[in-house]
Amino acid sequence: MTRLSEIETYYDAVPRSAARAEAIGPFTLFVNAGPGWSYYARPSLAATRFTAADVQLVRTRQRSLGIPESFEWVADTSPELTPAVTAAGLSVTRFPLMLLREHQPVEPDGVQIRLATVDDDLGLFDAVAHVAFSHPGTDVGEAGLDVAHASVEPDRPALAFQRERLRTRQTITAVALDNEQPVGIGSHQPVGSVSEVVGVGVLPAFRKRGIAAALTSRLVADASQRGVRTIFLTAGDETIGYGGMWLMVDEAHVTTFAVLPTWRRRGVGARLMLEMMHLAASVNARIVTLEVRLSNREARALYAKFGFKPVGIRPRYYSDNNEDALIMTTPPIASDEMMQRVSDLEQVYADRDVEPAE
Repeated sequence: MTRLSEIETYYDAVPRSAARAEAIGPFTLFVNAGPGWSYYARPSLAATRFTAADVQLVRTRQRSLGIPESFEWVADTSPELTPAVTAAGLSVTRFPLMLLREHQPVEPDGVQIRLATVDDDLGLFDAVAHVAFSHPGTDVGEAGLDVAHASVEPDRPALAFQRERLRTRQTITAVALDNEQPVGIGSHQPVGSVSEVVGVGVLPAFRKRGIAAALTSRLVADASQRGVRTIFLTAGDETIGYGGMWLMVDEAHVTTFAVLPTWRRRGVGARLMLEMMHLAASVNARIVTLEVRLSNREARALYAKFGFKPVGIRPRYYSDNNEDALIMTTPPIASDEMMQRVSDLEQVYADRDVEPAE
């Protein structure tokens, strides 16, 4: 079996311990059976041919379940999937798979690296990861332990799920400690003789000290000790935009929406809003509402494309400069007007490549 075949088999196997598998045409859709992260759809192991209609069937099922419309595959082994996904209106982001050839241990700079246990404060570890990935890139920043502690949101089912995976060694997590406090985290998930290093993140205040490299090195050493022969990771997985919403009765309220400056005016915000519209529809929201700075004409123009209209003002809403917020709301998202608007925008952005500004 080739390395790529091993990785394909791994990608098909690793979600099955925490998700149910649904066969939809040439795809397998993994659906989380409980707390934890959302999984993806991917080509079934024997599949070689894909059409845009196949992709749309999976997207329809994902929307009905209220889960992200995401697909993951290895381009080298499923070359026909990229044009099918693009024809279905989705954008494709390519990341290199990096395979470990030789392990060169990395010593941490003034921190302790150890494996996490079921007795650790996993809620705080999760908060460290949340803060790390909320500040993408590798630049040093101000967000440190105080922000992580303030971000802890105990989720008992999710923490129980994580503890069980640690106990059964389905997930191996390494943590970087500075004065006994967690400042970085990462994991690997072994299945047989293959494992992927995932979720390596460091608090911005502790970056540029080699902590991410040291975490990766510890995870690689652990995988090797467990008899893993193929160790890989996906490089360059940078968060370039994010959005969040609350569902309040029948109203979806957009609470966060942002795109990195170098990725603005590239269609990223529009694609992100398209996904949020689909998410709102999947949870049976009647309308979508949000607040935006009065001075942010660029954002207001984007929202207007999606049918948002001004309905009021929240005085002195933004605490940094006491600027007023404009309240904007859509017509009913199940209306013919909104469904046609979203469909038209999907067609507009389907064929546009997404690249960062220089």
